Amino acid sequence: MSNDNPERLGRWNWIALILPLIALSPLLYMQCRILLQKPHLQFFPLAIAACVYFLGQFDASKSYFRPGALVIGAWILTMLSAMVALYLGSPWLSHFVAIMLVGTWAFLARPVLSVLRIVGICGLLVVTLPAPLGWDKRLISGLQSFSSFACSRLMDLTNIVHVRRGNIIEVPSKPLFVEEACSGVDSQYALMAVAGVLLLLGRAHWWVSLVTILTVPIWAILGNLLRIYLIVIGLEWFGIDLSHGTTHTFLGLGVFVFTAWVHWSSVQFLNYLHLRWSSSEEGLETIIKGKGAVETDTFPLGRLGLGWAVFPLSLFVFFPESVRAVVEFHASSDLPSITQEESGAFPGASDLVAPSGSQVVGFHTAYRDRDDMLGQHSRIWELSSDVGRMTVSLDFPFRGWHPLWECYINSGWHRESSELIENDNASFFETVLRNDLGDLAILHFSLFDQQANPYKYEGSVEFRTQGGRWANTILNRERPGDRAHEPMTLQFQQIAYTSASPTEEQLGLLRKIFLESRAQIVSQSAKALGVVRSQRADGFR
Repeated sequence: MSNDNPERLGRWNWIALILPLIALSPLLYMQCRILLQKPHLQFFPLAIAACVYFLGQFDASKSYFRPGALVIGAWILTMLSAMVALYLGSPWLSHFVAIMLVGTWAFLARPVLSVLRIVGICGLLVVTLPAPLGWDKRLISGLQSFSSFACSRLMDLTNIVHVRRGNIIEVPSKPLFVEEACSGVDSQYALMAVAGVLLLLGRAHWWVSLVTILTVPIWAILGNLLRIYLIVIGLEWFGIDLSHGTTHTFLGLGVFVFTAWVHWSSVQFLNYLHLRWSSSEEGLETIIKGKGAVETDTFPLGRLGLGWAVFPLSLFVFFPESVRAVVEFHASSDLPSITQEESGAFPGASDLVAPSGSQVVGFHTAYRDRDDMLGQHSRIWELSSDVGRMTVSLDFPFRGWHPLWECYINSGWHRESSELIENDNASFFETVLRNDLGDLAILHFSLFDQQANPYKYEGSVEFRTQGGRWANTILNRERPGDRAHEPMTLQFQQIAYTSASPTEEQLGLLRKIFLESRAQIVSQSAKALGVVRSQRADGFR
């Protein structure tokens, strides 16, 4: 090792990190755009900046153990994984590979960093990686449900009158939708990143780090519980609405700062316990450090030489294809939009003739944000029938398939069953819903595209992903922009509220009303779509 030029070794070391990141940069750029659309992960630039800072620091209290051959093998495996990510065009896999790259590179090129410090840096980067295969959404949903349950119990203890329906808490002032414990500024992910920074700054022991990370979900849920409870108190005791706007943002910031401070205090307490209990371990730590120091002196860091650049350069074979993926990614907007003025061309109060067995008793419209899960626009008719109260709605626009039952699940309903009904070349979903109060609802819905043609679930990207998830991921080469090429869709739904399970005759009546209403609304929507399309140079893209 003494024969190698340190400056030359340093140059090749940095090349081994920078070249693969440049090769992955198009896919990493797309992943950054995806993360910016997730409120609970929008802190990722700060986490990356913190990792860069800690990579440049010197760790004075380190364990020098370096498993040389194992780490070199891991670095080569990382390069092969990068090739797979580029071949598949997967932004998520590129994100994961970039984290692997930083870890293996730090082990080989930063001997001044301890094993625990490098693991901590990688852990901080892992916090920015959304869980794959839908687990990110499941985590959010689970924390959301637990937060609403805990808040309801706290309100019971303080004698605040309310009704909890799933994730909705109704107080006399207004219904409140419980935001997920992983949302916005006070997300569990952000709190976990703060915990990682505190541990790295404090050079905490491994067991202190483990306990701190494991307690993050507890502090995140307690922080979200405090925020929800303060909103309820503001409404019920002081008549102040803290549930939206600037006041809600400042409330979230204040609760997050308080939660982070409490978490920091718990870290300090764990460090105190460690100092009290670690006096008998000092001799063993000294022996381990001395052994590690000898191994570091004999580790052949520079023997790879030019080989450091061979694998990274091979990644550029896929670079042009990755650039093309970025172009496709920006070619079409992921979410279509229709202005309020344009929405006026769609069916209104007098455009739905109530089918036999029902009567129109009301109509209203709704306008929401472009990315709202319920759709940007809704045209809503209230009906009464022999079965009970009904709501018929035209919701738009969406991109491709829209699983409507998830909207109701997030609103406190439970899906008991769901069936695809085929009726004279007209298919629709029939879903049975039930809430915590025992109320029953029968939901019918279907989608159609901007040409008024039925849009079926079997033709959607979501169906292809769910139906052949592993084959699509491993064997096929999918473009990240596939969903952007799906058509703009509109959704027609009908939900009937009943106190008991409907009979077959009543189900038949509900299906008949749905099909007749859908035929009217789809026909009139086709005319409105034609008018709006003629006014736009780019159609609905």
